[in-house]
Amino acid sequence: MAKRKRIIDVEETIDSSSMNQRQKPRIAMNSTLDKFLASNRPFRETTKDKQDDHKMAAVTSDQMDKNPPHLQQASASHLRSPHKLSMTDAEVFYYSSFLSPTSCTSLYSTLTSLPYWQRPTFKIFGRQAHAARLTCSFSSHPSKEYRYSGTIAGADAPTYPLPIKQVKDSLELLLHEKFNFVLLNWYRDGNDSIGEHADDERGLIPNGSIACVSVGAERTLVFRKKNEKSQVKKVILEAGSLIVMKGETQKFWKHGIPKERKVLGGRISLTFRQLE
Repeated sequence: MAKRKRIIDVEETIDSSSMNQRQKPRIAMNSTLDKFLASNRPFRETTKDKQDDHKMAAVTSDQMDKNPPHLQQASASHLRSPHKLSMTDAEVFYYSSFLSPTSCTSLYSTLTSLPYWQRPTFKIFGRQAHAARLTCSFSSHPSKEYRYSGTIAGADAPTYPLPIKQVKDSLELLLHEKFNFVLLNWYRDGNDSIGEHADDERGLIPNGSIACVSVGAERTLVFRKKNEKSQVKKVILEAGSLIVMKGETQKFWKHGIPKERKVLGGRISLTFRQLE
């Protein structure tokens, strides 16, 4: 079976030769983190309806403190230039291998065991509806809240769980930017999704960077230009990948994760943001 294109223009204008030459930057986690994460098994996934009522086996803060993970610092030997997507009025950069495969798999298992997952509600046409995914969030300033789509996301714990803190530290080292909030989305299978939207809510630093790390199953991220809906860009988010949206991307583009019935596995995104 032919491998799917990682980045797709609706107009099919991407030069395939340049895509083949795309570098794969990587931040490798060392064996300490791999062993720690591998020792924490996730609960067995159930169907959506059952899972909403299922008590998740949690990795407690005490367990994490006794086995602190360590993420190797990024260096020139680990990283190369990212691929910049060809999008007008946008600055979007894609790293195909921000995390090593072993660390990516282990991190996914650990994140599914966090006790904070919940199914948020939002308003649509004045009515409350449940989101088609699970979420949790953490902040450098627990008193701050992030409001979007009628939902209020606050800090679900006083501090970042250590595996998330290590990813955050490495991300900041790579991008030379600081992030003070992270929203996690768990798409349990291809039936879970998020509609097309722009992350331009009040409370975010204007034109601030948004960095999204993906672990688990591959999913398609769709960009659509607001005033030219025929302009569409699709990106296959690989396990361990990082995509960064900068500048005025949110002003001119929306993005979303559509349903993909054939996807059976779960995906978790860690979306780091900059709150004012």
